[in-house]
Amino acid sequence: MSSHTLMILQNTAIMISLVIACSVGDLYDFVVQKDEEVREVLTGPEGKDKDLYSAMKSIAASYDSLTKHLQARNMSVLPLARRLYDRGVPEMILEVFFLDDLRRFFNWQETEINYFHSLYSEVQDKWQIFEREYWNTSLHL
Repeated sequence: MSSHTLMILQNTAIMISLVIACSVGDLYDFVVQKDEEVREVLTGPEGKDKDLYSAMKSIAASYDSLTKHLQARNMSVLPLARRLYDRGVPEMILEVFFLDDLRRFFNWQETEINYFHSLYSEVQDKWQIFEREYWNTSLHL
């Protein structure tokens, strides 16, 4: 299986997880769980790096989805958005960690380190955009 096909399957699995989480109303718990998974790996590397990547993508996709709903003025997501906004910055962003520990544990080369950095930055960016959009939306209530 090519890496492109694998990436498509992984992204599809993430989107299915998000749809399921949204449909049963526990996206908050889903985001908190994924955030905790990432935080734990950052502080004490374990498992597979693909699981770390997947959890980070899920967090970013969740904030992105909520932001799009807020931009569309879909007020049904407001209670969930408020809970995540009140929770604050994802813990994975606040966690102090050593990239060298991750590099050694996962045997990362420059490509994997760059990929990790891009996902980490994406989570930060999606959080900041969500935070700003939630704030703007809440001003008009």
